[in-house]
Amino acid sequence: MGDYRTYLFPIVLFLLQTAFTVLLGLYSEYEYFPVSNVTDFENPPRGLVEFYYSMFTDIHVMMFIGFGFLMTFLSHYSYSAIGFNFILCAFTVEWAVIMRGFIFDWNDTKQKFIVDVRSLSTADFVSASILISMGAVLGQVSPLQLIIMAFFEVPLQVVNEWIGTYYFCANDAGESMFVHVFGKNRRRCNRDVLYFTFL
Repeated sequence: MGDYRTYLFPIVLFLLQTAFTVLLGLYSEYEYFPVSNVTDFENPPRGLVEFYYSMFTDIHVMMFIGFGFLMTFLSHYSYSAIGFNFILCAFTVEWAVIMRGFIFDWNDTKQKFIVDVRSLSTADFVSASILISMGAVLGQVSPLQLIIMAFFEVPLQVVNEWIGTYYFCANDAGESMFVHVFGKNRRRCNRDVLYFTFL
């Protein structure tokens, strides 16, 4: 029998995927708003796939393909960087949908959160900050360590975004402010009072 560390990565991924499946099955609800019910296309409803889908695909391609090939800057790790990017992005999007659902989209009456095309797009933005962090440690860590890093970094990024949105009233339409402030390490915020050091 081989060393147990050989099987640790797939076992951890299997356990986390099982937990994500249970959490999504118990606490999430898919919402679709038919285009025939829309009267105001300047302020479309959240679940309108026809309006948000093109933006979602652009963001999704940027996370999987764009970041994947961006991480090939280290020639020795170029092929593994693409594979790490794919698995880390898929893991992060699932975990971010769950975390953002509990923190941003929780409905107290239904005891569920909504999963729709907009929540998937914002989860992609959360994965961008984790992929930026992956670029800093690429070649120094194993895939299991990347998954563990993402597991702890996603809740911190979502809470950081919640604090910025609801406590500091920062409006970030394109999600670039929260992605880059969190992804770039050890930045100071609010000179005298608060010092945020992110992973």
